[in-house]
Amino acid sequence: THYSESLDPNDLVLQLNEYLGCFSSVIIRNQGTVDKYIGDAVMAYWNAPRDCDDYAFKACKTAIQGLYNLSFLQKEWAKLNKPILKARVGINTGNVVLGNIGTEQHLSYTVIGDNVNLASRLEGLNKVYDTTIMISDVTLKACGDRLVTRPIDLVGVKGKDKKIMVHELLGLTNETSSKIVNFCSDFKTAFAAYVKKDWSVGLSLFQNLASENPDDKLSQIYVDRCTEYQQTPPDASWDGGYQYHEK
Repeated sequence: THYSESLDPNDLVLQLNEYLGCFSSVIIRNQGTVDKYIGDAVMAYWNAPRDCDDYAFKACKTAIQGLYNLSFLQKEWAKLNKPILKARVGINTGNVVLGNIGTEQHLSYTVIGDNVNLASRLEGLNKVYDTTIMISDVTLKACGDRLVTRPIDLVGVKGKDKKIMVHELLGLTNETSSKIVNFCSDFKTAFAAYVKKDWSVGLSLFQNLASENPDDKLSQIYVDRCTEYQQTPPDASWDGGYQYHEK
């Protein structure tokens, strides 16, 4: 809304087309299907209408490549004093309902279901943690050790009975700097201490991470949580998770 109010309508359409095209081309190149555009969002899926092997990994690779391409567009927009459009991605893997959905007047070949909704929820949760690509635990397990990730949280989202583990995707194993790989490893160690309720160790490790990475909101979130739980420990039913009631 902010962008649409500040731009001439023609300029807005041209810039949105650049932005959407940046991701759409990568989706298609990685055997994905562009489902629809919703404002400045792209919805895509894999393994339909044609079978596609290794689709979870291809979706993750698409997110990495799309954001890489976007970084070049952002530099061009900055030179032209245009608004800098940003992107967040949510990726989930699972069974969906697929087919021509709608009425006699208008049918749309699309996907619906809980797993589709969850991907949308993950995209939105990026705002809470200031992350960019959030993937479900199912997606991570389908990709094995080919992704560089860090745990974000065990979250309960609206529409899901059980909490799910979510992760931030930061790169592909063979294409990511050792600095980021080491950062993720250190974060996992700190997160493990947090899950074990070892608040003092977790606090110390997260404080180090926050100090070395002052722009990393997620490290600070866990500094605050460890501090709070050290002073007021959670009860025995605590499962390490957090419940969100908004979409």
